Amino acid sequence: MNTYGNMAAIRDGVPPLPAEPGALPAQQAGHPVINNQIQLPTPAIRAAFDVVANIALERSPGVCFRGDPRVGKSSAIDVLIEQLRLAFPEMPTYHVNAKWHPRFSEVVFFGELLKSVSHVLATSSKIEVRRSRLANFLWTEAQSSHSDRIMLFIDEAQCWPEPALTMLRDLSNDLILDHGIRLIVVLFGTAELSAIHSMLLHAGRVDLIGRFMPRLLEFRGMGDVAELSATMGLYDDADVSEFPLGSGLSYSQCLLPLAYGSGWRLAHEAGGLWEQFRRAAQSKGGLRQVGMQWVNASIRDFFLQHMEFDHAGLQGDAQEWHQAVARSGFENSLGLAQSACA
Repeated sequence: MNTYGNMAAIRDGVPPLPAEPGALPAQQAGHPVINNQIQLPTPAIRAAFDVVANIALERSPGVCFRGDPRVGKSSAIDVLIEQLRLAFPEMPTYHVNAKWHPRFSEVVFFGELLKSVSHVLATSSKIEVRRSRLANFLWTEAQSSHSDRIMLFIDEAQCWPEPALTMLRDLSNDLILDHGIRLIVVLFGTAELSAIHSMLLHAGRVDLIGRFMPRLLEFRGMGDVAELSATMGLYDDADVSEFPLGSGLSYSQCLLPLAYGSGWRLAHEAGGLWEQFRRAAQSKGGLRQVGMQWVNASIRDFFLQHMEFDHAGLQGDAQEWHQAVARSGFENSLGLAQSACA
């Protein structure tokens, strides 16, 4: 198959070359929308970036974001790190996935941190060796980048008990006292972080609150149709959603070239999709917000419904969006907010 010829044809509004029966064209089969690998700077992520970039500039010790399950916190961290590496190329950034254990172990804790920063000796040695190995590694990374700061993103932060935060505080102190390197920690987790904040306050651990939770900020999904429209518009914008890379095609244009060529845009469908989310939530207390998992799943379903029948003048209808939302599992998720550490 002439993949590059297909890209040119799609840009010109010509349908792609036929694939094997039952198969998608190559440039569509590997598409991030089809493979559920969407990472776009949504309004919530843009707001979070403003906060994180500011604390990087000020070299503040940290900040804490809390949000409902499946609103897109883990994907947000990946997008934030990507954008921070552009804005602060000298600052090393790392993504740590906090894990819950029945009993806290310093050995396990520092081993998991070493693994998160891709240290080759993450599973060997005793506590003190692991601790110093991690501190020396982070110092070396900062020094080689000519940076006086390092940023750690902690995903599922509600899984860490008080001793883990104390160990992280000690690591931060070692870096600033021994090497002049500031460790900036950004916590992402569920609403349980509010309970942890209260527990630490009750225990008098203002040192940990001041270091890691000076602010508890809400990380939300889509809160209204305007935010949904802005997010869906990213699928139409090749500057932020180009695929294949170098093709000049947006996600929408690649998947529905004929519709796109005739003026259709995914953003035009925002009202129809939001209405179906609203209807689905009607019997569960009303629509408060919609997590990115359900938004992305519904949009993916819509594209899959239409790709085979792409045509000029395409426009989604209420039934199609109703089916897309139903198949996303959104309605079944309403009212569920269990801990990822349970």
